[in-house]
Amino acid sequence: MNVGKEPAIVCIMRIKNEEEWIGMSLEETCRLAREIIVLDDGSTDRTPEICRRFPQVTYVRRDRGTDEVRDKRELLQMALARSPDWILVLDGDEVLEKRAASTIRLEIASADPAAPAFSHLYFHILYFWDSMDQYRVDPGIYGDFWQPRLFTLWGQDRERLTFLDSAHGSNLHASGIPDTLKGRGRRIDVKVKHYGYLREEQRRRKYDFYRVKDPEAAARGYYDHLVGAAGTLALAPWTERPEPAPEGGGGDSYFHKPIAYYFSPRPEVRSLIPEGAGRILDVGCGGGAMGRALKGERGGVEVVGVEIDPLMAAAAGKLLDRVLLMNVEPPSLPYPDGYFDCVVLGDILEHLRDPWGTLRGLVRYLAPEGKVVASVPNVRNLAVLTDLVRGEWRYRMDGILDATHLRFFTRRELVRLLLEAGLEAEEWLEVPDHRFSLTVQAERPTYNLDHGDLTLRNLRPEALSELGTIQFLFRASRRRTALSGGSATASIVVITCNGLEFTRMCVQSVLRNTLEPFELIMVDNGSRDETVSFLHGIPGARIIENDTNLGFAAACNQGLAAAAGDYVVFLNNDTIVPHDWLGHLLRHAEASPEVGVVGPRSNYVRPPQVLETPAIAGINDLETFALEVYLSGRGRSLDVSNLSGLCL
Repeated sequence: MNVGKEPAIVCIMRIKNEEEWIGMSLEETCRLAREIIVLDDGSTDRTPEICRRFPQVTYVRRDRGTDEVRDKRELLQMALARSPDWILVLDGDEVLEKRAASTIRLEIASADPAAPAFSHLYFHILYFWDSMDQYRVDPGIYGDFWQPRLFTLWGQDRERLTFLDSAHGSNLHASGIPDTLKGRGRRIDVKVKHYGYLREEQRRRKYDFYRVKDPEAAARGYYDHLVGAAGTLALAPWTERPEPAPEGGGGDSYFHKPIAYYFSPRPEVRSLIPEGAGRILDVGCGGGAMGRALKGERGGVEVVGVEIDPLMAAAAGKLLDRVLLMNVEPPSLPYPDGYFDCVVLGDILEHLRDPWGTLRGLVRYLAPEGKVVASVPNVRNLAVLTDLVRGEWRYRMDGILDATHLRFFTRRELVRLLLEAGLEAEEWLEVPDHRFSLTVQAERPTYNLDHGDLTLRNLRPEALSELGTIQFLFRASRRRTALSGGSATASIVVITCNGLEFTRMCVQSVLRNTLEPFELIMVDNGSRDETVSFLHGIPGARIIENDTNLGFAAACNQGLAAAAGDYVVFLNNDTIVPHDWLGHLLRHAEASPEVGVVGPRSNYVRPPQVLETPAIAGINDLETFALEVYLSGRGRSLDVSNLSGLCL
């Protein structure tokens, strides 16, 4: 153990006839390893000459029959004789990406030599195909191929370390660590460029070799991936990535996705994007597969991507009109306000530190009639809740409890998120969780549910439906009333007779929380305090002054005669209205032509309007409580024979 020194890394390679790649491989490896031990299995090309150009290379030639297990064991023993701290395993046709040395050093620096948490590290192997500028990303072996390539001797019994015979020829490419190595492994953010399958003749030669060497696997079609038709392959462009941040590590295994994750065309999300959307912003565009599908389906559409991963941004840049390599928090885009017809957030909001502020910021780039389309995992999923009751909240590499998720949402929280961004969903889709079946029957008002250790009672149908949902998809637009036409959607009539402090709070809440166009008509019934003076200071208000108290009904009739709005609202001056109060009332009024009068629930009225309220300390508490009432009862109403006059 090199206490207090930079850990010593030795690399081992077993090669044969690798003159095309070995120079590049050794050049990058020399930036990391103190020594590279190359065992040449009888090269007949320029491989030996190239190896001897590198001072860090110890070149050993063995002209003998092929036995890969024997060669691996010999390489291991030669490496152990150098007393390294870590051993790196590479093939001669593999090249570390340029940032690999920095990433690996940062990762090793966080390990404890006395008791390392991980004994070996996995690298991401990229198969380059037909060009040194592109690699395969289709699902399966190519989209998510990780191999253990770096292992430590810290805490190991070196005498016991050995390689055993294994499948796929026992080569280093398929088995990079000793079979007797103790401890766990983890993935780090290191890419290895594998050029062994680059050319068609190389792939065909390997295919023919393995058909003879491993006929059972060949019969199952295991090696068919080597001879797939070029037009059917998913390929992505390669670009070298910048050096990692000094304060960062190599990255935990939880934070690496299969390559295919970034190349999904997302048909379920595309279905919600309006046909007329000509300019689309795809936030978190990945490799650009969804944008490419959109451009193929809809001629002339402009798709701009936002992506934080430089490798994926480079891939998307080949497919989309433009890709912005940036963190969308906070959103500061090189586009004018109102430029985009649709903003797409496919599985993005849950990854953001501040999804609320980010969504508000993105809305400014949305055209007046533009839409926001998003997909978000549902944390109110029955499987998640059942595990939680059992004490389980285990993060995973994907799914609802993806370890990269910073925020978690139920449907109600998504509605709240949209409200705070000035949006409202016009269409919801629920992706069912096929692990269980929860059937909603229209005639049943409530349900009881027993699921493992979890028992739920008196569930409404929408709650049962949400429990069986794994993901929400929605399309949202700016919030507005369904009414159109006159300059004033509603005339708000408030009657006053003294009570200045009540009136002031009422008027302030109306001015602050009314989103629709309205006119304010104040009718004063002979106030003797400073009420009239206050009323004349209200911007745009129409003031009707009575010298004496004509009574509530007469004053309401005066306001009604002066009203010009499509609707008239009679509002008591001792009320406080919450955010978007008028919009909620108008949506119920517009729900049916049979609706004549609409009133809200409140804390001091007769049943059925009365609402049990908690202790409210101030306006902020009131707004929070009002939002909860709205979310829990959204869209529901009750037919009644009379309503209280506090708000009609």
